[in-house]
Amino acid sequence: MKSTDRNDYRVFVTTNHVGVTRYEIRAGGEYGHRVTSCRTLAAAEFQAVQLNIDPYYFEKRSVVSE
Repeated sequence: MKSTDRNDYRVFVTTNHVGVTRYEIRAGGEYGHRVTSCRTLAAAEFQAVQLNIDPYYFEKRSVVSE
């Protein structure tokens, strides 16, 4: 499967207990595992695209910075 065909990580709009909108990236659909959350839709979409291209995106970022 090509990395461009993946859609494992998707963005969902939620609110926190105060009512502030946040965007969650989840693996496996609406009830799947929450990977991370963002305050802006643009940041969440960017991270979801990067995770769909490379599922180890976050791990590689931390290794490069060390």
